[in-house]
Amino acid sequence: MAVPYFENATVTEIGLAVCSGVIWIAFGFLAREKQELKLLCLTLLLTLSSIYTYQSFFAIDNEVASALLVNFLWLLLLSLQAYTYLKVISWLAVVALIGVSCTLFLGNIYYGSLDKELIFAIMQTNTAELAEYLRFLLDAEAILVIAVSFSLLIIWLHYATTTSFKAPLLSVCLVFLSGYTLLLPNGYLGIKAALAYAEQYHYELEQLQKVIHRRTSNLTDYQATTNSNGSLHVLVIGESLSRFHLNNYGYRRNTTPWINRSDPVVFEHAYSSHTHTMEVLSQALTQSNQYNKLDYYRSASLIDVLNQVGFQTAWISNQISAGIWDNLVSALAQESNYVRFINTNVGKSDHTRKLDDALINEFEAYLSHQDLSQDHFIVLHMMGSHINYCDRIKGAELSIASAPNYLYLNKENECYDKTVLFTDKVLEQIHHIASKTPYFTSMTFLSDHGEEVFEGLGHDARKFKETMAEIPMFIWPGNNMHLSKLETLKSHRNRIFSNDLLFDTILGLTDVNTPVKSNDFDISSSQFHLPISEAKTMHSSVPISSLPLFQAQNNLLKVNNLMAHRVNTIGAMDDAYKQGFKGIELDVIFDGDSNTIVVGHDKGTLSGLTLKQYMDFEKGRFNAIWLDFKNIDETNLESVFLELESLDKQYSLKKRSLLETSSTSPKIRQLSQAKWKTSYYLPTKEYIEISASSSSRIKKSKQQLFEQLSTQEMTSLSFDSSLLKFVQAHLPEVTDTLNLELNTWTSLQVADELLKSKLNQAGLLNDQIKRVIVVHQSRFKL
Repeated sequence: MAVPYFENATVTEIGLAVCSGVIWIAFGFLAREKQELKLLCLTLLLTLSSIYTYQSFFAIDNEVASALLVNFLWLLLLSLQAYTYLKVISWLAVVALIGVSCTLFLGNIYYGSLDKELIFAIMQTNTAELAEYLRFLLDAEAILVIAVSFSLLIIWLHYATTTSFKAPLLSVCLVFLSGYTLLLPNGYLGIKAALAYAEQYHYELEQLQKVIHRRTSNLTDYQATTNSNGSLHVLVIGESLSRFHLNNYGYRRNTTPWINRSDPVVFEHAYSSHTHTMEVLSQALTQSNQYNKLDYYRSASLIDVLNQVGFQTAWISNQISAGIWDNLVSALAQESNYVRFINTNVGKSDHTRKLDDALINEFEAYLSHQDLSQDHFIVLHMMGSHINYCDRIKGAELSIASAPNYLYLNKENECYDKTVLFTDKVLEQIHHIASKTPYFTSMTFLSDHGEEVFEGLGHDARKFKETMAEIPMFIWPGNNMHLSKLETLKSHRNRIFSNDLLFDTILGLTDVNTPVKSNDFDISSSQFHLPISEAKTMHSSVPISSLPLFQAQNNLLKVNNLMAHRVNTIGAMDDAYKQGFKGIELDVIFDGDSNTIVVGHDKGTLSGLTLKQYMDFEKGRFNAIWLDFKNIDETNLESVFLELESLDKQYSLKKRSLLETSSTSPKIRQLSQAKWKTSYYLPTKEYIEISASSSSRIKKSKQQLFEQLSTQEMTSLSFDSSLLKFVQAHLPEVTDTLNLELNTWTSLQVADELLKSKLNQAGLLNDQIKRVIVVHQSRFKL
C-alpha cells in the first residue's frame, strides 16, 4: 500500500520517508516500559489521523511533503517530553495539532473538501453567519468526534506526564528534519491552493473597485438612454428559496396564499446560474453571464446603467454588509444613490437579526421622501430562507397545516416552509405599498439560488442537486407597464430562464436602451432566445438539459409506454407528473380491519393513504394507472370488486387502470367479466427456476399457466424484464392464443441519458410489450 503513495515522490522525499521509518523503529527500541509503548502507539495513531484529515480536507492525494512534516512534528513533540522546560510548549502544540485535525475532519464531513467555492463562501461569511454554520457542532456525530478527539488528547497528555524518551540525538535530528521538510518546494499544496483562492477573491474585488471608481469618474465607455418617464420598479431578491416549496408551483402545503391570489406572471422554469450567492449575483447584477463569458468585474453593472439614464436607485438589504469592499454584493450595492443595510452597521455583526418584515417600513419610509414622478429602481434584498431556517422567522406568528405522512413522508422542514410563508407575507406588503403609488410599473421577485431541504444538503455546490438551482420567479405588472410587454412576459412563462440574465431583463422592464444589453437575454423582449440546448447552470458547467427533470421528460417523449414505479405517496405522484409520465404504478392491499383498499406494498410500508384518497389527489392527471394488488384472494374479492366499481364511478378508473394480481383463483374472472383490465403476475423466482429446468417441466408449467389464465379470463401478463427471453421463447402459445398484452418492469432509471438505448438492448422496445415500468426520481418513495 505504501508504494503507490510514493509513486510521484522525489528522491529527497523518499529519503526523508526512510529516515522517518528508522526514527519510528528507534523509538520502538527505546520503549522498554509499557507506558512508553502506549505513548508511542498513540502518537503513531495521532500522526496517521492528522495526515488523513489534512489530505482529506484539502483534497490532496499522496502529498508526501505535508505528510512528512506532520510526521516529523509528532515525533519531535514525542521526543521533547524528556525536557522539562519544553514540555509545556510541546503540550500546547499537541493541543493545537489535535484541535486542527478535529476541525478539518468535521469540516470535511459537513462541508466537503476545500475548493474555490468554499474559500469564497468563507471570505464572505460574517460572524453571525459563522455561528449558524457552526450549528452542526450540536449534532450527535460532531459531538462524538469532538469527544473522541478530546479523549485522545487527555490520554496522550496523561502518558506524556508519566513517561518520556531520553534520546537527545533523535531530538536534534527531528528539529533538523522538520525544518528541512518545511522548506521543500512542492509541499503544502492544499494550503497554497487555499491562499491562492483567497488571493483570487481579493483580486476580483480589487478589479471591481477599479471599475466602480471608473464609473464614478464618468469614464464609462458605453451609452445608455431610456424611454421611461416616471416609473417605479421594485426588485426583491430572495435567499435560498427552492421553488419546490412554493404552493403555487405545486407544493402541497399552503406556503404562498398571497402569491396565489395576486396572479403574477409565474415563470415555470427559472434556474440560478450557481448555488452560491456571490457567484449568482456577480452575474445577475452585471452584464456578465454564462453565455457571453465576460468577467463580472470588468462588466457594466445594472445599478450603474440605471444611474446613467437618470433613475433614482436604492438598495435596502436585510443581509449583512461586512464592509463596503469586503464582499461583492456590498460593492455592487454601494453604487446605488441610496444604500441601507438594516441588519448591521458596516463592518460589524448583529447577532439579534431583524426579520425580513423590517424591509417593509424601510421601503415605505424611503418612498415617502422621494419625488415619485422621477424614475425609480429599488432593490430589496431579503434574508429569506437562509440557514438557520428557524432564525428567519423567530417571533413571527405563522401557521401552516401539518402535512400527512403520505405527502412527503414527514421529511418536510417546518421552519423552512414557514420561511416561505413569511416571504409570501412580506411580498404582499411590499406590493401593497408599491401599487399605491401612481407610477408603479413592475415588481420582480426571484431567489438567488435554491436549496435541498429534504436531504439536508443546503446549497453546497460540491453536493449539487437539481433543487439547488430551481428557483421561483414572478413579475407583478403595474398599471404603467405597456400591454405589449406584459403579453410578451406571459408568452414566455414556460421558457427556460437562468437568473444571470436578470441584468438584461431589468433593463428591458425599465425601457433602457444600451449596447451592453442583449434582447436575446431579456425575457420581456419578443427577441428573447434561450433554447434548452443552450441553457446552463453552475457557471456553464452543467447544461440544464442534463438535469434529471429534463432527461426524464426527454426520455418520456422518445418512449411513450413507460410508467413510473411504486408511486405510493402523493409526493412521488407529483414528481412523476412533473417528469412527464402519463402512467404510474402503485401498490395496494385490501385492509380487512378498515374494509377498504389502502396504498402500500405491505403492512410495514403503509402511509395511512386509502386508494380513494389517492384518487382525490390524482384528479385524472394520468392516462394509465397500474394497480399492483398484493393480497387479493377469494375471501376479499367481493369487497375489492365493490370498492373498485364505486371508485370507477367517481374517477373513471376502469378505462385507464390495470389490475395486477398473483392470485391463481378462478374467481378473479369476476373482475375481467366486469370489463376491468386484469394481469397475472408471473412469479419471478419460480419462473427463473422453471426456465433452467427440463423441457418437460417447462411444457407442464406452460400448460398449467394456459389453463389458469384462460379460466381467470386474464387480459394481460406481467413479469420482470429478466423473464422476457423465457416469455418470448416459451409462452407465445399462451399469450397469442389468449390474446394477452405483455407488461414488464425494469430497474432502469427514467433520467438515464442512455435509457432508450438500454431499453432496446434489453429487448423492451417492441410492439409486443404494452407497458414498461421504470424507476422515476423521487425523494418520497415508500
